[in-house]
Formats: sequence, C-alpha cells, structure tokens
Amino acid sequence: MSIEPIDIKLKDDRQFVLVAFFVDRDDFLEDVEEARKMINLTNLPYVFPKYPYIGLNNAAKYCAKGACSVYDVIEIFKDICRENHIVRAKLDLTLTSALIFAESLLKKYGKTRLYLPVVLSSILTGKIHEADLSWSTRVLVIDKETAQQIHDDLKADERIITIQVNRESKLPDIEHTFNSIRKYYFGTKKPEKNDSLMRLFADDIPSDKLLDTAGFIKRDRKWYWKHKNGMSYAEIGKEEEETITKEGIVQAIRRYRLKL
Repeated sequence: MSIEPIDIKLKDDRQFVLVAFFVDRDDFLEDVEEARKMINLTNLPYVFPKYPYIGLNNAAKYCAKGACSVYDVIEIFKDICRENHIVRAKLDLTLTSALIFAESLLKKYGKTRLYLPVVLSSILTGKIHEADLSWSTRVLVIDKETAQQIHDDLKADERIITIQVNRESKLPDIEHTFNSIRKYYFGTKKPEKNDSLMRLFADDIPSDKLLDTAGFIKRDRKWYWKHKNGMSYAEIGKEEEETITKEGIVQAIRRYRLKL
C-alpha cells in the first residue's frame, strides 16, 4: 500500500529540515492517519463550512489560498466562540476535534506549541505551507492577561526569547540583538572567532541545533519516499538525470532514515 508523505512546500532549507525530520516519522504519520479516521476526515484538504461570521469565513478563504494557516483560522475561531459564548464543537466539530488531537500529539512527541500549526496542517490538509511557519517570528503584545496565558502554555523546560522594542529602537540594534540570540541562545548561528561572549554562554548553547542543511536534503527525502513506497534503488537511479551509483542512493536513503 502506497503511503502519501506530507507535502512540504518550504523554500528555506533549515525550516524544511526541521519539519521533514518530524513529519516523516512512521509513528507520526500513523497518528495523523488515526486522527483523520477519528474525526471522519476522508478527503484532503479539509473544506471549511459556511460560518455565520464574516471574519471567520474570510480567514477560511485566505487559508484555502495559502495566505494564512489553519492555525490562524482556529485562533479566530476560538476568539469568536469565546466572545459569543459558543461551544466550539457546535460551530465546527471537525476543527475542534483536530485541535484536540494536534495538542495531544505535541505532548506525545515533546514538541512546543510552535509546532501546533504544522501538526494541524498535517492532519487537515496534508501540506505544510510557508504560512504554517509564521509562528517562528511574530508580533506579540504582552499585557498581564497574555503574560498569564503564555505562562500557562509553557512547559516546565520551555522558554521564549524576546526582543523588547520601543519608539527609540533602531533596526541595527534589533539586528544585533537578533544575531546574538541566534548565536548564544539558539545555536543556529556560529559565533565569530575570538568571540569573548562565548565563554559566558558556551555551556548553554544547544549545539545540536546546528543542523546540517547543506547537501541534498530535498533530493534525499524524495528518494526515501520512492523507496518506502516500493521503488528499488536501481529504479530510482534510472529516473535521475544526474549520474549516481546504486550505493550512493542507498547511503542517501539510509542517512535520511537515521535522522527521523
């Protein structure tokens, strides 16, 4: 039986790697398929019903065009239900159920809520768009109410790194702060040689975050899925325009599988 992979439509190699190594896991795909069965979703993508709210209908239309994510629709959906004292399941049972399954899968796989749009789109559309990763950088206005909500959502070992700006903030200062965060908190940017601050942050920098996005990650993923769905190494080689040995294909698929 052929298995359909999640279609990842991301241009950035790093984002592609982070998503692919998660959504290509066999256990995750099995859970996604089970979630679809439980919410009686037989056709993809999920088609939003006609809602009695203009704002929600507009968001659903934008989502269908790929201009926003399913998660964006759900955020508006939750706001409308809260403001109008509506039980979410009565307005859209499928969407409500998908959200429950998605939040459960985040806990199972130890992912933060930043991955919620990815899981939701995996279940409801089978595709990951650029809009699903808009969660990585967004404007967040914090007051006492939102601060408490953020606190409640954070796991014990989770933290959010923020940049505080005001009217006097300048773009060069923000860029400098952003690059420092990438180097000393996220480990996604290599510090320059003789960087004096490295001594202060060396023990905390997550070196495992420096993923190898070079090479042929998208090609290797393509080969991995062709082989997973029954194509032999020789057949894969015949389809490729570039000259590559059977052993090269074997190694590429094995390397990709080990990352999942």
